[in-house]
Amino acid sequence: MPRKITSLFLTILICSTPIFSFAQEEMSAEAKEAIAQAHIDGTRDVDAQAFIAMGLLLNVIAFIGVTIIDSSPDVSRLVGKSPEYAKAYTKAYKEKSKSQRMKYTAAGCVAGTVAVACIGGMLWVGKQALE
Repeated sequence: MPRKITSLFLTILICSTPIFSFAQEEMSAEAKEAIAQAHIDGTRDVDAQAFIAMGLLLNVIAFIGVTIIDSSPDVSRLVGKSPEYAKAYTKAYKEKSKSQRMKYTAAGCVAGTVAVACIGGMLWVGKQALE
């Protein structure tokens, strides 16, 4: 009996879910243009050398900071644009710049870890040679 009730419940649940709720919302040409421009700007605005250096020097602390802190686009880029453009641009810019900052900081973290491991290894080998 409980099995039949469960089956009936699942059948009703599946059939009552509107199919159109899974459809993707069609994006306007203006939103697509905003996203494309935001990806270009988000990539260009990130100072790769600064984030690699932060990763080298601060390692995990820098990576945590980059993960938590968001960057916003320059407001002058949104002057005269529609609210739809501004919303799409801002969201895409934040996502792209954050992924770029995380990528460069992670590269610095890895490089810093490798450098520390190499220096530590050389010191250990040198110490062993002296004994």
